[in-house]
Amino acid sequence: MRRHGALDLARNPRIAADEFRLLQILHAAGVAVPKPRHLDCFGEVFGVPCVVLDYVEGQTELAPRDLDDYLARVAAWLAELHALHRARAVP
Repeated sequence: MRRHGALDLARNPRIAADEFRLLQILHAAGVAVPKPRHLDCFGEVFGVPCVVLDYVEGQTELAPRDLDDYLARVAAWLAELHALHRARAVP
């Protein structure tokens, strides 16, 4: 579950709904993102807007062993993401 606090809400009062919709679009397109399961944009359960997501197994690489390979994989993923935008006219 991801809760959105005061700073996020001050920047974008619809942040939970926007995140939920973006994750729906990306997940449907096959991008490796957690599947969104529930949206509480009014904070009815926890008092602040939140999004419930599937758990995705993985780890954060803070200091990759092979920086060149890591950067190449990140660049390829970003290129794939931007190609999706052009190919599908993601709103």
